[in-house]
Amino acid sequence: MSIFTKIDQRMLHDVLDIRAKVEEEGTGVSLPQEKRVTISYVLGKVSFINVPKVWERGSNVEGKVRAVYHNNTPVCDAPVYLFTGQMWQPRSLQNLTTDSNGVASFSFSTDNFDQDIQLHASLTPTVGNQQYKTAYYDRGFHTLSMSQPSSPDIKTISSLEVQKKDKSLPCDAEEDVSVNYTIVGESPGSVDVIYLVLSRGAVTMQGQTQVEVQDRSVNEGQVSFKVRVSPEMAPEFQVVAYAVLPSEDVIAHSADFSTDKCFSNKVSVEFSPSSAVPGEETNMQVTALPRSLCGVSAIDKSVLIKEPGKTLDADKIFDLLPLKKSSGIPYEVDDATDCLNVRPKRYVLPYPSQEQNDAYAVFQVWFPCLDNILFN
Repeated sequence: MSIFTKIDQRMLHDVLDIRAKVEEEGTGVSLPQEKRVTISYVLGKVSFINVPKVWERGSNVEGKVRAVYHNNTPVCDAPVYLFTGQMWQPRSLQNLTTDSNGVASFSFSTDNFDQDIQLHASLTPTVGNQQYKTAYYDRGFHTLSMSQPSSPDIKTISSLEVQKKDKSLPCDAEEDVSVNYTIVGESPGSVDVIYLVLSRGAVTMQGQTQVEVQDRSVNEGQVSFKVRVSPEMAPEFQVVAYAVLPSEDVIAHSADFSTDKCFSNKVSVEFSPSSAVPGEETNMQVTALPRSLCGVSAIDKSVLIKEPGKTLDADKIFDLLPLKKSSGIPYEVDDATDCLNVRPKRYVLPYPSQEQNDAYAVFQVWFPCLDNILFN
Protein backbone atom coordinates (compact mmCIF):
# COMPACT_ATOMS: atom_id res chain seq x y z
CA MET A 1 0.00 0.00 0.00
CA SER A 2 2.91 2.36 0.68
CA ILE A 3 4.16 1.80 -2.88
CA PHE A 4 0.68 2.53 -4.21
CA THR A 5 0.47 5.89 -2.45
CA LYS A 6 3.93 6.95 -3.67
CA ILE A 7 2.96 6.69 -7.34
CA ASP A 8 2.52 9.99 -9.14
CA GLN A 9 -1.20 10.78 -8.88
CA ARG A 10 -1.29 11.97 -12.48
CA MET A 11 -0.38 8.45 -13.64
CA LEU A 12 -3.33 6.83 -11.87
CA HIS A 13 -6.84 6.26 -13.14
CA ASP A 14 -9.73 6.94 -10.76
CA VAL A 15 -10.70 3.26 -10.51
CA LEU A 16 -9.87 0.26 -8.37
CA ASP A 17 -9.85 -3.16 -10.05
CA ILE A 18 -10.48 -5.95 -7.53
CA ARG A 19 -9.94 -9.61 -8.40
CA ALA A 20 -10.76 -12.57 -6.16
CA LYS A 21 -11.06 -16.35 -6.54
CA VAL A 22 -12.76 -18.90 -4.30
CA GLU A 23 -12.24 -22.66 -4.55
CA GLU A 24 -14.75 -25.26 -3.38
CA GLU A 25 -13.13 -27.69 -0.98
CA GLY A 26 -13.30 -31.29 -2.12
CA THR A 27 -14.26 -30.64 -5.74
CA GLY A 28 -11.53 -28.22 -6.73
CA VAL A 29 -14.08 -26.10 -8.57
CA SER A 30 -12.99 -22.47 -8.48
CA LEU A 31 -14.91 -19.30 -9.22
CA PRO A 32 -13.07 -16.10 -10.16
CA GLN A 33 -14.73 -12.71 -9.81
CA GLU A 34 -13.73 -9.22 -10.87
CA LYS A 35 -15.12 -5.90 -9.77
CA ARG A 36 -14.29 -2.35 -10.81
CA VAL A 37 -14.90 0.42 -8.28
CA THR A 38 -14.92 4.01 -9.48
CA ILE A 39 -13.26 6.56 -7.21
CA SER A 40 -15.36 9.70 -6.81
CA TYR A 41 -14.17 13.00 -5.40
CA VAL A 42 -17.73 14.23 -4.77
CA LEU A 43 -18.34 14.52 -1.02
CA GLY A 44 -21.92 15.70 -1.39
CA LYS A 45 -24.09 18.19 -3.21
CA VAL A 46 -26.31 21.23 -2.85
CA SER A 47 -29.62 21.41 -4.74
CA PHE A 48 -32.52 23.84 -5.03
CA ILE A 49 -36.00 22.73 -3.92
CA ASN A 50 -39.38 24.46 -4.08
CA VAL A 51 -38.02 27.29 -6.21
CA PRO A 52 -40.28 28.79 -8.92
CA LYS A 53 -39.28 28.61 -12.58
CA VAL A 54 -40.65 32.06 -13.42
CA TRP A 55 -40.42 35.44 -11.68
CA GLU A 56 -42.53 38.56 -12.11
CA ARG A 57 -41.42 42.17 -11.75
CA GLY A 58 -41.81 43.50 -8.23
CA SER A 59 -42.25 40.05 -6.68
CA ASN A 60 -40.23 38.27 -4.00
CA VAL A 61 -38.61 34.95 -4.87
CA GLU A 62 -38.82 32.33 -2.15
CA GLY A 63 -37.26 28.88 -2.12
CA LYS A 64 -35.04 26.40 -0.32
CA VAL A 65 -31.70 24.67 -0.74
CA ARG A 66 -30.79 21.21 0.51
CA ALA A 67 -27.27 19.99 1.31
CA VAL A 68 -26.52 16.26 1.56
CA TYR A 69 -23.43 14.07 1.82
CA HIS A 70 -22.57 11.44 -0.79
CA ASN A 71 -24.74 8.89 1.06
CA ASN A 72 -27.73 11.26 0.96
CA THR A 73 -27.60 12.12 4.68
CA PRO A 74 -28.20 15.81 5.50
CA VAL A 75 -25.38 18.28 6.05
CA CYS A 76 -26.60 19.91 9.28
CA ASP A 77 -25.79 23.37 10.64
CA ALA A 78 -23.58 24.17 7.64
CA PRO A 79 -23.18 27.54 5.91
CA VAL A 80 -24.57 27.73 2.37
CA TYR A 81 -23.61 30.61 0.11
CA LEU A 82 -26.16 31.88 -2.40
CA PHE A 83 -24.91 33.67 -5.53
CA THR A 84 -26.51 35.18 -8.60
CA GLY A 85 -25.15 36.04 -12.03
CA GLN A 86 -22.89 34.21 -14.46
CA MET A 87 -20.46 31.55 -13.26
CA TRP A 88 -17.42 33.61 -14.22
CA GLN A 89 -18.78 36.73 -12.49
CA PRO A 90 -20.97 35.68 -9.54
CA ARG A 91 -22.41 38.13 -7.07
CA SER A 92 -23.07 37.21 -3.45
CA LEU A 93 -26.78 37.27 -2.68
CA GLN A 94 -27.25 35.70 0.78
CA ASN A 95 -25.52 33.55 3.38
CA LEU A 96 -27.69 30.73 4.75
CA THR A 97 -27.40 28.01 7.40
CA THR A 98 -28.91 24.54 7.05
CA ASP A 99 -31.16 23.03 9.72
CA SER A 100 -31.16 19.48 11.08
CA ASN A 101 -32.56 18.23 7.76
CA GLY A 102 -29.87 19.94 5.72
CA VAL A 103 -32.40 22.51 4.42
CA ALA A 104 -32.15 26.31 4.39
CA SER A 105 -34.81 28.78 3.22
CA PHE A 106 -34.20 32.01 1.35
CA SER A 107 -36.16 34.97 0.03
CA PHE A 108 -35.08 38.01 -1.99
CA SER A 109 -36.64 40.92 -3.87
CA THR A 110 -36.53 41.11 -7.67
CA ASP A 111 -36.49 44.94 -7.78
CA ASN A 112 -32.89 45.02 -9.01
CA PHE A 113 -33.33 42.38 -11.74
CA ASP A 114 -34.44 42.95 -15.33
CA GLN A 115 -33.70 39.59 -17.00
CA ASP A 116 -33.51 35.86 -16.27
CA ILE A 117 -32.05 35.17 -12.81
CA GLN A 118 -29.32 32.55 -12.44
CA LEU A 119 -28.88 31.21 -8.92
CA HIS A 120 -25.90 29.27 -7.57
CA ALA A 121 -25.66 27.56 -4.16
CA SER A 122 -22.37 26.39 -2.72
CA LEU A 123 -20.98 25.04 0.53
CA THR A 124 -17.84 27.11 -0.06
CA PRO A 125 -17.64 30.92 -0.11
CA THR A 126 -16.37 30.88 -3.72
CA VAL A 127 -17.67 29.27 -6.91
CA GLY A 128 -14.41 28.88 -8.83
CA ASN A 129 -13.34 25.79 -10.74
CA GLN A 130 -12.52 22.66 -8.74
CA GLN A 131 -8.87 21.66 -8.38
CA TYR A 132 -7.69 18.48 -10.10
CA LYS A 133 -8.24 15.28 -8.08
CA THR A 134 -9.43 17.05 -4.93
CA ALA A 135 -12.58 16.36 -2.94
CA TYR A 136 -15.44 18.80 -3.43
CA TYR A 137 -19.19 19.38 -3.06
CA ASP A 138 -21.34 19.72 -6.16
CA ARG A 139 -22.91 23.15 -6.47
CA GLY A 140 -26.58 23.76 -7.14
CA PHE A 141 -27.85 25.74 -10.15
CA HIS A 142 -31.28 27.12 -10.93
CA THR A 143 -32.57 29.57 -13.53
CA LEU A 144 -35.69 31.70 -13.08
CA SER A 145 -37.12 32.98 -16.36
CA MET A 146 -38.58 36.47 -16.42
CA SER A 147 -42.29 36.53 -17.08
CA GLN A 148 -43.22 38.23 -20.34
CA PRO A 149 -46.12 38.11 -22.81
CA SER A 150 -46.04 35.36 -25.41
CA SER A 151 -44.60 36.43 -28.77
CA PRO A 152 -43.70 34.60 -32.00
CA ASP A 153 -40.30 36.31 -31.90
CA ILE A 154 -39.16 34.72 -28.63
CA LYS A 155 -39.11 31.17 -27.37
CA THR A 156 -41.87 30.39 -24.90
CA ILE A 157 -40.91 29.84 -21.26
CA SER A 158 -44.08 27.85 -20.59
CA SER A 159 -43.38 24.22 -19.80
CA LEU A 160 -44.66 20.80 -18.84
CA GLU A 161 -42.85 18.37 -16.54
CA VAL A 162 -43.78 14.70 -16.17
CA GLN A 163 -42.95 13.67 -12.60
CA LYS A 164 -40.68 10.62 -12.40
CA LYS A 165 -40.87 7.75 -9.92
CA ASP A 166 -37.85 6.71 -7.86
CA LYS A 167 -38.77 3.02 -7.68
CA SER A 168 -39.79 0.27 -10.06
CA LEU A 169 -43.55 0.02 -10.48
CA PRO A 170 -45.32 -3.26 -9.68
CA CYS A 171 -47.23 -5.05 -12.42
CA ASP A 172 -51.03 -5.40 -12.45
CA ALA A 173 -51.41 -2.23 -10.37
CA GLU A 174 -52.60 1.30 -11.06
CA GLU A 175 -50.16 4.16 -10.63
CA ASP A 176 -50.80 7.90 -10.55
CA VAL A 177 -48.69 9.90 -13.00
CA SER A 178 -48.53 13.65 -12.44
CA VAL A 179 -47.67 16.43 -14.89
CA ASN A 180 -46.70 19.87 -13.62
CA TYR A 181 -47.53 22.79 -15.90
CA THR A 182 -46.28 26.37 -16.01
CA ILE A 183 -48.08 28.59 -18.54
CA VAL A 184 -46.68 32.09 -18.91
CA GLY A 185 -47.97 35.14 -20.79
CA GLU A 186 -50.92 33.39 -22.46
CA SER A 187 -54.41 34.74 -23.02
CA PRO A 188 -57.24 33.22 -20.92
CA GLY A 189 -58.85 30.05 -22.19
CA SER A 190 -58.61 26.27 -21.95
CA VAL A 191 -55.60 24.14 -22.86
CA ASP A 192 -55.71 20.39 -23.47
CA VAL A 193 -52.77 18.49 -21.98
CA ILE A 194 -52.47 15.33 -24.07
CA TYR A 195 -50.56 12.34 -22.70
CA LEU A 196 -49.39 9.12 -24.30
CA VAL A 197 -47.91 5.99 -22.72
CA LEU A 198 -45.39 4.17 -24.92
CA SER A 199 -43.75 0.79 -24.44
CA ARG A 200 -41.68 -1.33 -26.79
CA GLY A 201 -42.12 1.26 -29.54
CA ALA A 202 -45.94 1.29 -29.47
CA VAL A 203 -48.57 3.53 -27.87
CA THR A 204 -50.34 1.53 -25.18
CA MET A 205 -52.50 4.30 -23.73
CA GLN A 206 -53.53 7.84 -24.55
CA GLY A 207 -55.79 10.49 -23.11
CA GLN A 208 -56.14 14.16 -22.31
CA THR A 209 -57.08 16.49 -19.49
CA GLN A 210 -58.04 20.14 -19.61
CA VAL A 211 -56.35 23.08 -17.91
CA GLU A 212 -58.04 26.47 -17.50
CA VAL A 213 -55.72 29.42 -18.15
CA GLN A 214 -56.73 32.28 -15.88
CA ASP A 215 -56.29 35.98 -16.63
CA ARG A 216 -52.89 36.34 -15.00
CA SER A 217 -49.30 36.34 -16.21
CA VAL A 218 -48.32 32.97 -14.71
CA ASN A 219 -50.55 29.90 -14.33
CA GLU A 220 -49.05 26.97 -12.45
CA GLY A 221 -50.56 23.69 -11.35
CA GLN A 222 -50.63 19.94 -11.71
CA VAL A 223 -52.77 17.39 -13.54
CA SER A 224 -52.67 13.65 -13.02
CA PHE A 225 -53.97 10.45 -14.57
CA LYS A 226 -53.83 6.75 -13.79
CA VAL A 227 -51.76 4.17 -15.64
CA ARG A 228 -52.38 0.47 -15.18
CA VAL A 229 -49.02 -1.27 -15.41
CA SER A 230 -49.35 -4.52 -17.36
CA PRO A 231 -46.75 -7.22 -18.12
CA GLU A 232 -46.82 -6.08 -21.75
CA MET A 233 -45.28 -2.78 -20.60
CA ALA A 234 -42.31 -4.38 -18.82
CA PRO A 235 -39.47 -3.73 -18.26
CA GLU A 236 -39.98 0.00 -18.88
CA PHE A 237 -42.35 2.49 -20.41
CA GLN A 238 -42.37 6.17 -21.27
CA VAL A 239 -44.89 8.93 -20.75
CA VAL A 240 -45.06 11.86 -23.17
CA ALA A 241 -47.18 14.93 -22.41
CA TYR A 242 -47.71 17.87 -24.73
CA ALA A 243 -50.02 20.85 -25.17
CA VAL A 244 -50.77 23.50 -27.79
CA LEU A 245 -51.07 26.90 -26.10
CA PRO A 246 -53.45 29.71 -27.19
CA SER A 247 -50.42 31.38 -28.83
CA GLU A 248 -49.99 28.14 -30.87
CA ASP A 249 -46.69 27.41 -29.13
CA VAL A 250 -46.16 23.72 -28.42
CA ILE A 251 -44.74 22.56 -25.08
CA ALA A 252 -43.85 18.96 -24.31
CA HIS A 253 -41.98 16.75 -21.86
CA SER A 254 -41.28 13.04 -21.40
CA ALA A 255 -40.10 10.73 -18.62
CA ASP A 256 -39.04 7.09 -18.33
CA PHE A 257 -40.54 4.64 -15.81
CA SER A 258 -39.15 1.23 -14.87
CA THR A 259 -41.34 -1.72 -13.92
CA ASP A 260 -40.87 -5.05 -12.22
CA LYS A 261 -39.68 -7.75 -14.61
CA CYS A 262 -42.95 -9.63 -14.90
CA PHE A 263 -44.53 -11.84 -17.56
CA SER A 264 -48.06 -12.45 -18.78
CA ASN A 265 -47.70 -16.23 -18.44
CA LYS A 266 -46.60 -17.09 -14.93
CA VAL A 267 -45.09 -20.41 -13.89
CA SER A 268 -44.22 -21.84 -10.48
CA VAL A 269 -42.39 -24.96 -9.29
CA GLU A 270 -42.91 -26.79 -6.00
CA PHE A 271 -41.23 -29.87 -4.54
CA SER A 272 -42.73 -32.31 -2.06
CA PRO A 273 -40.95 -32.79 0.26
CA SER A 274 -39.14 -29.45 -0.08
CA SER A 275 -35.80 -31.04 0.89
CA ALA A 276 -34.43 -34.56 0.40
CA VAL A 277 -31.28 -36.60 0.89
CA PRO A 278 -29.39 -38.23 -2.03
CA GLY A 279 -31.31 -41.23 -3.40
CA GLU A 280 -34.64 -40.14 -1.97
CA GLU A 281 -37.60 -39.63 -4.31
CA THR A 282 -39.36 -36.26 -4.52
CA ASN A 283 -42.38 -34.98 -6.40
CA MET A 284 -42.20 -31.87 -8.56
CA GLN A 285 -45.29 -29.87 -9.47
CA VAL A 286 -45.24 -27.24 -12.25
CA THR A 287 -48.15 -24.79 -12.37
CA ALA A 288 -48.88 -22.52 -15.34
CA LEU A 289 -51.71 -21.31 -17.56
CA PRO A 290 -53.50 -23.96 -19.70
CA ARG A 291 -51.65 -25.03 -22.86
CA SER A 292 -48.42 -23.36 -21.73
CA LEU A 293 -45.13 -24.81 -22.97
CA CYS A 294 -42.87 -25.22 -19.94
CA GLY A 295 -39.21 -26.22 -20.03
CA VAL A 296 -37.70 -27.91 -16.99
CA SER A 297 -34.03 -28.63 -16.35
CA ALA A 298 -32.33 -30.11 -13.30
CA ILE A 299 -28.69 -29.32 -12.66
CA ASP A 300 -26.28 -29.58 -9.76
CA LYS A 301 -25.51 -26.38 -7.89
CA SER A 302 -21.81 -26.84 -8.63
CA VAL A 303 -22.62 -26.04 -12.26
CA LEU A 304 -23.88 -22.63 -11.19
CA ILE A 305 -20.66 -22.03 -9.28
CA LYS A 306 -18.49 -23.07 -12.20
CA GLU A 307 -20.38 -21.17 -14.89
CA PRO A 308 -22.31 -18.30 -13.28
CA GLY A 309 -24.52 -16.12 -15.42
CA LYS A 310 -25.32 -18.81 -17.96
CA THR A 311 -28.71 -19.74 -16.56
CA LEU A 312 -31.94 -18.39 -18.02
CA ASP A 313 -33.41 -15.43 -16.12
CA ALA A 314 -35.78 -12.52 -16.65
CA ASP A 315 -33.04 -10.19 -17.87
CA LYS A 316 -32.07 -12.56 -20.68
CA ILE A 317 -35.70 -12.84 -21.79
CA PHE A 318 -36.20 -9.07 -21.92
CA ASP A 319 -32.89 -8.65 -23.75
CA LEU A 320 -34.48 -10.62 -26.61
CA LEU A 321 -37.01 -7.84 -27.23
CA PRO A 322 -36.29 -6.14 -30.57
CA LEU A 323 -37.19 -2.75 -29.06
CA LYS A 324 -37.65 -1.60 -25.49
CA LYS A 325 -38.02 2.12 -26.15
CA SER A 326 -37.62 4.59 -28.99
CA SER A 327 -34.32 6.42 -29.13
CA GLY A 328 -34.68 8.84 -32.03
CA ILE A 329 -34.93 9.10 -35.78
CA PRO A 330 -32.29 7.08 -37.70
CA TYR A 331 -30.04 9.48 -39.54
CA GLU A 332 -30.69 7.62 -42.80
CA VAL A 333 -34.33 8.75 -42.82
CA ASP A 334 -34.09 12.04 -40.97
CA ASP A 335 -35.35 14.95 -43.06
CA ALA A 336 -32.76 17.53 -44.01
CA THR A 337 -33.45 21.03 -42.73
CA ASP A 338 -32.62 23.94 -45.02
CA CYS A 339 -31.24 26.59 -42.70
CA LEU A 340 -28.49 29.16 -42.68
CA ASN A 341 -25.04 27.74 -41.99
CA VAL A 342 -24.17 29.30 -38.65
CA ARG A 343 -21.60 28.54 -35.99
CA PRO A 344 -22.85 26.01 -33.40
CA LYS A 345 -23.84 27.44 -30.04
CA ARG A 346 -21.06 27.35 -27.46
CA TYR A 347 -21.75 26.91 -23.77
CA VAL A 348 -19.92 28.14 -20.72
CA LEU A 349 -20.43 26.47 -17.36
CA PRO A 350 -22.92 25.58 -16.06
CA TYR A 351 -23.55 23.11 -18.83
CA PRO A 352 -27.03 23.10 -20.38
CA SER A 353 -29.49 20.60 -18.98
CA GLN A 354 -29.57 17.24 -20.76
CA GLU A 355 -33.23 16.77 -19.89
CA GLN A 356 -35.54 16.94 -22.87
CA ASN A 357 -38.07 19.71 -22.33
CA ASP A 358 -37.98 21.21 -25.81
CA ALA A 359 -41.01 20.20 -27.89
CA TYR A 360 -39.02 19.42 -31.04
CA ALA A 361 -36.48 17.29 -29.13
CA VAL A 362 -39.24 15.35 -27.37
CA PHE A 363 -41.17 14.62 -30.55
CA GLN A 364 -38.02 13.79 -32.49
CA VAL A 365 -37.30 10.98 -30.05
CA TRP A 366 -40.80 9.63 -29.50
CA PHE A 367 -42.53 10.24 -32.81
CA PRO A 368 -40.19 9.50 -35.72
CA CYS A 369 -43.22 9.25 -38.01
CA LEU A 370 -44.04 12.97 -37.64
CA ASP A 371 -42.67 15.40 -40.17
CA ASN A 372 -40.24 17.64 -38.31
CA ILE A 373 -41.37 20.62 -40.35
CA LEU A 374 -44.27 20.87 -37.90
CA PHE A 375 -41.90 21.93 -35.12
CA ASN A 376 -39.00 23.66 -36.87
